[in-house]
Amino acid sequence: MPLLKLEKLTREKLTELIDQEVRTQNVEITNELFLLFSNLAIELQKKDIRSEETCTKINQCITTLDLNENEKAILQMGYYPIMALYHYKLNNYEKSVHYSHLAIQNDDYLLGKYPELFTHKTLQIQNIIKTHLLFNEVDRACSLCNDMLKYLIDGDKFDYTVGYWTNNFNIEKESEVINVCQTVAIVIKAIITLTKNNEDEQRLFSLAFAGIKGNKIKDPEIQLILQFFDMKFSLYSFQKFDEVQINKWKDKAIESKYLSILKPLFSSLFLSMETNSRGIIKRYLFSF
Repeated sequence: MPLLKLEKLTREKLTELIDQEVRTQNVEITNELFLLFSNLAIELQKKDIRSEETCTKINQCITTLDLNENEKAILQMGYYPIMALYHYKLNNYEKSVHYSHLAIQNDDYLLGKYPELFTHKTLQIQNIIKTHLLFNEVDRACSLCNDMLKYLIDGDKFDYTVGYWTNNFNIEKESEVINVCQTVAIVIKAIITLTKNNEDEQRLFSLAFAGIKGNKIKDPEIQLILQFFDMKFSLYSFQKFDEVQINKWKDKAIESKYLSILKPLFSSLFLSMETNSRGIIKRYLFSF
C-alpha cells in the first residue's frame, strides 16, 4: 500500500540521519525510542490501554538523555508527531495542533542540511487538517487543504502561521505525490461523510479544491486528481456527464499504483453522477 511505502521512505531517511548525526553512545537509545514511538502509534490505532504507559515511558526516557542540538532535532522528528497523534486520540485539539507546529519548526531546523525532509514537514499540515476535521472545524480544514494543494501543485505562496515555506515549490519526489493523494482522499472522505445534501457537498468541495490548476504538473497520479476535480465541478453545474471521459478516467484510476488511496474519489464521483442522472450510475458501480 502507498501509505506503507511513504512510511518506508521516511524510515529509510531516518536510518540515514541517525547514522550521520547521532553520536555512537546515543545511537542505541535513539533507535529504542523510535521503536517506542512506533509501538505507541500501533497502540493508539488499536485503542490499547497500554498507550498511556508507553507515552509515560517515552517522556521519562527523554528527560534523562544528554543530546546535542542535532541529536535532539533527529529525535524530535519522531517525538513531536507521535505526541500530536497521542493528543489527537485523546481528543485534545490544542495540544495536538501544538505538537504538529513544533514538528514543523523542528523540520525547518533540519531542512537547511536535509532538504529532502520537506515531505515530513508537509505531512504535519496533513495531520493538522485531520485534527481540524476531528473537532468539526470542517471549513478550516477545507481552506487549509486548498492553500496547501495550491502551494504544492501550483507553487502559490503558502502563508501558514508556523514554519518557513519556500516559494515556487514543485512536486518532484514520489513521497510528495503520495502526500498530495492522501490529503485529497482524506478531505474527500470527510466531505462525503459530513454532508447531507448536494449543496453542502458542493460548498465544502469548492472550499477545498477550487482554483487548483496544475498547469505544469506532469505526474500521471496528480493529473488523475486534477481530472477528477474538473469532472466534479462539471457535475456540480448539472452538465450531462461525458461517459467516455469518465470511463477513461476510471480505467486509469483503477490501474493507478495508488488505487487504495484514491477509492474515496470514486465514491465522490459516483454520488455526483447519481445526482445528475439517477439509474445510470448503477452501470458504473457494478463495472468497478
